[in-house]
Amino acid sequence: MADQTTTLISTGGLASRLGYSISNVKKLEKLGRIPAGIVIEGSGRKVWRAEDIEAIQEQLQARRRKAADAMPLTAA
Repeated sequence: MADQTTTLISTGGLASRLGYSISNVKKLEKLGRIPAGIVIEGSGRKVWRAEDIEAIQEQLQARRRKAADAMPLTAA
């Protein structure tokens, strides 16, 4: 049987990898802008699968690009 160990990343670890504060990660999750974390039963802590982080980063970058494209250019 193959080893199917999954690396889990804490909210703080996710925040660090994304370059956001922990409170911003929690807000992004609450607003549905990133997938919900997995709640660890008993402790209530949330974690994310390490393999999902790249998809989360791409999702946030796409949102930033979309927002930047929507901004009007101003004359200097």
